[in-house]
Formats: sequence, C-alpha cells, structure tokens
Amino acid sequence: MDKNLLMLRRTFKINRCICWILLVIIISFSSYQLFHTLYSYSNQGYLSDDIFLGVNKCPACYGQSLCHKFYSGNVTLQGYSRYRFLDSVNTKNVLFGQLDGAIDIVIKRLASDYELKRFDDQFCKKAGESAGCDVSAAAYGSFQGQDRAQLQLEQLQGLSDMMVCPSQRLLDLSVEHYQESRLDGRRLSREGRAQFIMTATVNPEPLLIQAFASNWRESWPFPQYLGACGRFIVETFEGTTLQSALSETWEIRVDVSLQLLRIADHLSQSQLGFAFYLTDVSMDNFAINNDGKVIIIDLENIIIVDQSKVKRDKPAGWDDVVSGALPCTGKSAGCVAFSTEDLCSHYTSDHNYYSICNTLLYKHHDGLLSDLPTHVDQQWNISSLVHACSDSTAKNDRTHQARKLIENLAQLRKDVF
Repeated sequence: MDKNLLMLRRTFKINRCICWILLVIIISFSSYQLFHTLYSYSNQGYLSDDIFLGVNKCPACYGQSLCHKFYSGNVTLQGYSRYRFLDSVNTKNVLFGQLDGAIDIVIKRLASDYELKRFDDQFCKKAGESAGCDVSAAAYGSFQGQDRAQLQLEQLQGLSDMMVCPSQRLLDLSVEHYQESRLDGRRLSREGRAQFIMTATVNPEPLLIQAFASNWRESWPFPQYLGACGRFIVETFEGTTLQSALSETWEIRVDVSLQLLRIADHLSQSQLGFAFYLTDVSMDNFAINNDGKVIIIDLENIIIVDQSKVKRDKPAGWDDVVSGALPCTGKSAGCVAFSTEDLCSHYTSDHNYYSICNTLLYKHHDGLLSDLPTHVDQQWNISSLVHACSDSTAKNDRTHQARKLIENLAQLRKDVF
C-alpha cells in the first residue's frame, strides 16, 4: 500500500479519535453545566427572597406571619416543586414541601401570575396611579390616616364568592379570627386591612379556613391554615385528590361517597347558622388524607349564606327549600348551574346534594358509585337514589332522597366494615 495513503488513513483515525474525545469532553462539560443549573434552580435559597415571595409588595399581600420560617430555612420544597425551571408549567402556582422537616405542606400563591398582575393593575388604578405602580406604596396610601378604622362591609361585598351574600356577622367572624395583623380585639391594623382586602379579592380561601376551622364546636373538612409570607400561604397537605379513589375497591368508594354526602349535609346546615354552598365541585378539589378522611382542598368558590340574616330579613319565599339545580343547556355531563341570588335569599337549598351527586357520584358520569356489585346496588337501591339526587327536575324531593342515600350507605358501610 502506498505510504502516503497509509499515513493519511492513520492521520484520519487519530483525528477521529481526537474528535470523539473532544465530543465526550464537551458533552461532559455540558452535562455538568446542566446539572449545576438544575441544582441552582432547586436550591432552597430563593425561598428567602422577598421578591420571589412577594414580601416586597406588602401590605398588598396575604400576610407575613410565617416569613420567619421561610427565612430560617424551615420551609423546604419537595419533589418537582424544587425545580424553578418548571414554574412555567405550574400555572396554578401550587408548591409542595415540608415545614420544620416534619409537616407536609402545600404552598399556594392563590392565583395565576396573570391574575395577580391584573389585581396589581386594578389596585394601582383605584389608588389613582398608573398600571405597574408600586403596589406596596399604593396600599399604604389607600389607608393613610385610618390607623384605627374598622373594615366596612361595603369594602368587601361582592369581592369574592365568600362575600357575595352581604353579612356583617360573617365579616365580624372573619376579622375576629384573622391571624395575620391586628391592633386589638376585632380591629385590624392598617396593614392588616390591606392584606385582608387583598386576600378577599384574590382568593378568600385562607379567610374562610381561619374564620371557621378555629371553631372547635364543629369538625370542618378543611386543611389547617399555617400562615402566610408575602404572596404565599401555607396549608397542611391533605393527600391525593379524589381522582385516586376511582381505582379503589367498591367498599372504599362507598365510604368516600358517604363522607362526601355528609359534608354536603353539614355545610348546608352548620351549627353556626351559616350555609356553605360548593360552586366548583370536581375530583381535583377534594383529597383523601392518610386517615381516609375526605378534605376540601380548594375553597375559593364557596358561597356563604348567613341564615340568621335571611331569617331576620325574610325576603320573599325565604323559608322555601330552593333548588340548587338549573338546566345546563349545551354543557358537559356533570355541570352544575345555580342562581347566586336564590342562594343568598333562602334559608336553605339542596344545592350541595345536587352538586355532589351529579358531579362526583352519578354512574353515567363515571362517578364513585359506578360499577357497584349488582346485588349490592339492588339491595340498597343505590343507583336509583343517586339518580334521584342528581336529577335536575327533582326539585322538591332531592333532600329526602339524599338523606335516604346517606342512611343506606351508612348501613352498607357498617355491614361491609
């Protein structure tokens, strides 16, 4: 073989080896850089950053009662929540972690980035500023000279589902149990009032939990509120969503269904004289904790009716049981339509029974009580009762059918367990 050709081939092989070695070095370096970037993004340091937390926007925030835990590193993120580069797909702004290395928690921004931006712009406009203003300064300016003033019902009315039915008693109870900032008794500080209004406007969930979960006369199916830092609130993690129950045995599904109906019953007639109506019922808004207890984990869309006020004011037809079901023309299976005005002006409604039965239990909607053993279904008349409860035309008999379903499921569970 020609020596020049041999040398050329040998040189080519050497060059090819060098290229592979360089490629391996480049890939290794890139992998290191990627790992370093991911590690940096998963580092917990940003949990003490006031800009990330939204503390710099206070008092246009939810509060600062738990900031010391964030700053000291006692709030840590777990799983996918550690990786900041996934924030773009975390549209609900919900993170999962631990408090003090022991308590599983959910960290919520309570709204999307777009919704918070819209709130800031609206707040600036109300303060006489242009969009993009310093909302912290605008919030302080809005309450200038009102250091000892009380919140007025007119300031809160209609800001959210919780406040859509005006009630001074509800406002007083919410202020009395508000944990974030106060002067004394039932008076909130200037900052506290701004934070209260901010929370009520964006998402009243923490206000609702604080107002009612602290009343130990009743057992409420809510998470525990642990505090706030800037534009994050922290609640206890209550387990996987109700969707996971669909793959459980029929015995477990019977137990979960019974709990849901009892929640509907309890919220419709609480001992405190308030009725709570669930207006956004879905599998994702309930969870099952480690004790097998069903918890409502999204409380943004709950209408609260002060039954004592309805009884006192006596609007037309106030003592009739108003139907919580209106036709959902053109909507998907399991939809629930209702009249806010009707709920606010009546002492009681079958709305919760209808929402639970129609959305979560109904057989034709792949509900929790689908595919029961035939002999069980027939013996306890389950399908018939669920159908009657979820029938939008059964306006006068739904409460009776729902309570009969509760009775049958309770006896069935007793026999099974």
